[in-house]
Amino acid sequence: MKKKIAAVAVILSLVSIAAMGTMAYFTDSAVAHNVITSGNIDIKVVEQQRKADGSLVDYPVDEKGNPVAISAMPGQTVSKIVTVKNNDEPAYIRAKFEVVAYKLVDKEQSPIDIEGGVITIDTNEAWAKGTDGWYYYSDPVEKGGVTAPLFSEVQFSGPNMGNEYQGATVEINISAEAVQAANAPSKNDNPVTSAIDVDPAIWPTQHEE
Repeated sequence: MKKKIAAVAVILSLVSIAAMGTMAYFTDSAVAHNVITSGNIDIKVVEQQRKADGSLVDYPVDEKGNPVAISAMPGQTVSKIVTVKNNDEPAYIRAKFEVVAYKLVDKEQSPIDIEGGVITIDTNEAWAKGTDGWYYYSDPVEKGGVTAPLFSEVQFSGPNMGNEYQGATVEINISAEAVQAANAPSKNDNPVTSAIDVDPAIWPTQHEE
């Protein structure tokens, strides 16, 4: 019986030594420093006019970069071509515009209500209007790309534009926003294929539909 116990003790001792031997490997460690730069989202609203000869020119601005007023009469159609240019990473784009009119009274702006039918602006079918008032561009715009025009002209009604609009100034204020096309989250379970599919929460102003 004693011999068996001694034999077991020797075996256990040998196992223990063998286990310690498996730890005698050369080891090393290292740290890698990787540099990853983030991309940019950079868009610009471009306003142009089509001249009588068919050529396009930038919408006129003054020395401060403010748009120059263009005289318009009832029944006239004014060329105003609005596009959005993408200067950097591929992006989905949306835009909206607001039409306001006013007269100067004692050098102060006095708003004028624009009644239905006085001013007509037809938007391009490449832009889908959302329930939130934004127009969503159909396709992602690549770097250096330009959208189809949001609209190309402004029509002033002859029959509906009365004398109350004489001497008035009409402004069309345009806003545009962009989100990255890469990995853009969807507002539903379907893949994002156009700007209107993008989750509303990630747009800069976060306007919910």
